[in-house]
Amino acid sequence: MTALYVGLDIGSSTCNQVVMQSDGQITINRRFSTSETHLIDAFTGIGGNSTFI
Repeated sequence: MTALYVGLDIGSSTCNQVVMQSDGQITINRRFSTSETHLIDAFTGIGGNSTFI
């Protein structure tokens, strides 16, 4: 399984999310409106096992 690195910038009205593989390839780059539902969807949409620190 490839490690994925997630960057998340949370603003009052919009969020930006980037998902990058360990080799530097960006697999997801998206902007969405800030809401609980959208934040949950942003992480469940990545797939695989997740570890949050």
